[in-house]
Amino acid sequence: MASDGEQAIELTPLKWRVLLAILLRQANKPVSNSSLVDALWGERPPRSALANLRMYVHLLRQALGTDDRIARIAPGYALTVNPGELDAHRFVDLVEQARKSTESADVLTANTTLREALGLWRGSAYEGLGECAPLREEAVRLDELRLAAIEERISTDLDLGRHDELVPELRVLTAEHPFREQFRAGLMLALCRSGRQADALQVYRDTRQVLDEELGIEPGPRLRHLEQAILANDPSLYAPVRAAATGGLPVPGSSAAGGVRAWSAPQHLPLDVSGFSGRADELARLGGLLPEVGTHPGTVVIASMSGMAGVGKTALAVHWAYRIREQFPDGALFVDLRGYDPSGVPAPPDEVLDGFLRTLQVPPESIPSRLEDRAAMFRSQLDRRRMLIVLDNAASSAQVRWLLPGSGDCLVVVTSRSSLSGLVASTGAYRLPIDLLSSAEAMDLLREVLGSARIDAEPEAAEELRRLCTNLPLALRLAAERAAVHAHLTLADLTRELADERDRLDLLAAPDDESTAVRAAFSWSYRALPADAARVFRLLGLHPGPDICLSAVAALTGLERQQVRGLLDTLTDVHLVQETARERYQLHDLLRVYARDVAHADEPAAERDAAVRRVLEWYLYTTDLVDRVIMPGRQRVPLDPPRPELRLSEPGSLADSLEWCEAERINMVAAIRHAAQIGWHDIAWKLPYTLWSYFNVRSRWTDWITTHDLGLAAARQADDAFAECHLLASLGNAYRDVHRVDEAFDRFEKAITIARRIGERWIEAGARTLRSVAHRNLGQFGMAIDDCRAAQEIYDSIDDRWGEAWVLYQLGEIFEKIRRYDEAVEHCTRALALFESVGDHWGRGRTLWMLGQTYHGLGRLDESADYSHRALVTAREMGNRNGEAFALFILGELKDDTGDRESARRLWEQALALFEELGNPQAAKVRARMAGA
Repeated sequence: MASDGEQAIELTPLKWRVLLAILLRQANKPVSNSSLVDALWGERPPRSALANLRMYVHLLRQALGTDDRIARIAPGYALTVNPGELDAHRFVDLVEQARKSTESADVLTANTTLREALGLWRGSAYEGLGECAPLREEAVRLDELRLAAIEERISTDLDLGRHDELVPELRVLTAEHPFREQFRAGLMLALCRSGRQADALQVYRDTRQVLDEELGIEPGPRLRHLEQAILANDPSLYAPVRAAATGGLPVPGSSAAGGVRAWSAPQHLPLDVSGFSGRADELARLGGLLPEVGTHPGTVVIASMSGMAGVGKTALAVHWAYRIREQFPDGALFVDLRGYDPSGVPAPPDEVLDGFLRTLQVPPESIPSRLEDRAAMFRSQLDRRRMLIVLDNAASSAQVRWLLPGSGDCLVVVTSRSSLSGLVASTGAYRLPIDLLSSAEAMDLLREVLGSARIDAEPEAAEELRRLCTNLPLALRLAAERAAVHAHLTLADLTRELADERDRLDLLAAPDDESTAVRAAFSWSYRALPADAARVFRLLGLHPGPDICLSAVAALTGLERQQVRGLLDTLTDVHLVQETARERYQLHDLLRVYARDVAHADEPAAERDAAVRRVLEWYLYTTDLVDRVIMPGRQRVPLDPPRPELRLSEPGSLADSLEWCEAERINMVAAIRHAAQIGWHDIAWKLPYTLWSYFNVRSRWTDWITTHDLGLAAARQADDAFAECHLLASLGNAYRDVHRVDEAFDRFEKAITIARRIGERWIEAGARTLRSVAHRNLGQFGMAIDDCRAAQEIYDSIDDRWGEAWVLYQLGEIFEKIRRYDEAVEHCTRALALFESVGDHWGRGRTLWMLGQTYHGLGRLDESADYSHRALVTAREMGNRNGEAFALFILGELKDDTGDRESARRLWEQALALFEELGNPQAAKVRARMAGA
């Protein structure tokens, strides 16, 4: 519809409307005669097309009531549009205003602005304008922007607590757009917040069925994470943000749980303790620290909680964090520092910082290798942010110091069994000793779990139960849970059982054993278990990692998954095991110690070794399967057929495989360390080998170097030269990635020497290929080409297509760097064919992008656009957002080369949004390019 501001302008002939639409599409810019003729008549215009065009322009001027609007500007015409006159422009401007309001936490204004923007729409874009190709493309773009704006509006509606009224609308939207997962995520969240969790989970199941039947894919990570959060009853799902209309701090981003917003502040707190009671004095003291936050810009407020095991430090820290987290809109970080882990290996600060920086969306390739540099980057990332950081279970002051922000706007909560005197002295941390509960608080906890009626019916027995548990929260909770489960038993009977068990344990405990009080409750709960559940519990104590998934428990115990699930339910019911996420389980560190103790007492040594061997082999064989998905085609170490009791399952997509590796990363590092310690050299070096693809794709350099050093030591102890030379080559690649050049060349040289000696030519070729990258990075192009040629000759001789593909790719990248573009195209084209033949999507995506880059250098823009588009599609299929951003950037360059500045800017804006979301320094280059466009 067109209007002069007061009344509608009737444009009946179709060609008038097409002409006006084309001129409006490029408002205030000249549109060539040829473009207008193509739009009006297509590929076969009449001979009188130009004359007819002039006539249509004349008639359109008359209809608009002015000649000033449409000017003759060679080589065509331009239509003048003032700011705010064109609905499409107003729509885009309003959406941008809404996003700025969202960024400043003014959610209500953002919602109102989005509703105004969407109110401009009357049907589809360019509706009824025939088959004009340029308008079809523009209609697709505008309709996509409209859907994105609807998603943003729904996000703000959820933040404002309008979940009930959203459900009917989202039902319609999911039916109209069945593949847009944001709408389905929004519907799940709205149903969940409306108290309809079962309906929300049914939406997920329906989505999974639709995607599987229609596209053959699984739901994306956002929907999967939302399903897990609903199953876990995550409290953050039920806390929508109601931001003031006057602006303020950034929105924490609760709607991210629904997958509606691209970025949200991290919220990593574990679940709050159900039925938390007591600690009023401690909570009041902690609350007194809040006014100090931000008062002194250079001073971080630190609360240091210390106390014995089982006294409830973590429960108190997490409970308080939930009470105050809305005052920290930039998010909450939580980490278990494993200070008193039964493995004896606390979390290294550099590993923790790596995780924090990734959470803060720093690209892995931008994370420094040195601990000091990571700590500095962490402080920079938190500058001017108001965040809550919980460092749980710290081992020492030295471990904590690296993890402290530099901004006074942050609050840090540290828990430890140690008093951390050094931290208090050096930082001025507020010391908060956490003692046993008072007698009154202990009784309140028992009442919370058992109910007042039962306590009042047996007050003396309840008091004796409290006394036997010595007011220790963990012991009290376990004892109360046992009493709650066995309602037919009297409290007097239960206290007699506990007294007998405690006496026996006290005789065995050392005088300074801080866990004596709670061991009685552990033993009480353990001895009451059915035999099969008790076996699962004690074998869990032998698992080397901090948590464990259901399938790994099945391997550890040698049981079927379904049977194991039921036994784990038994253990979680009595609080001996905690389910931390869907099919993931964890033991309190004291319970892990106790489980390990009873395993050594009640389980024969042969059975213990067999159980640990099974679970370590399960990690090895599962990782091997995942590795084949991540980088199919690469040479692998032959493995014996897996034992049937491992019950392996095929991995899913590439994204699922990488996600599995992320979830199991710490467990696999622990498994490698454990295998090395007990002398299982085969697992100690083969498991790092199978992890190479994951480490490489996700740039997990710290774990890469740590596990390969362990594997290398194991290989040398076993006198296994094959393993040694492979791990050396892989270590060289890791050191090259982190710019430790001398160490990289040393490992490459040693790997090549050993590979030659033992006749493993493919390992020599791999080491040379990787070394060529190091030479290229140093500008030593001649040496880089020599290494590639030598590797190529080897790969040809042994018919290794995957290795040959990577050599060809490396040669292509080298030639592109030195501007020998024709040779770069030749090598990359051959590499692409090989990557496609072996199904390596990672290599394919990189090669497509390099071909796009190379053809751009040649000035062959059509080919560059084709390869860059394919690179974009591949990156999106893989979930490679960094690759997606690079492809968008070069596509923008191509549009700019053709003079289409508007399209170029749109593509650069998309690339910039991704780079900024990832924290990639490339964002500065894109901004500079846009400023100079």
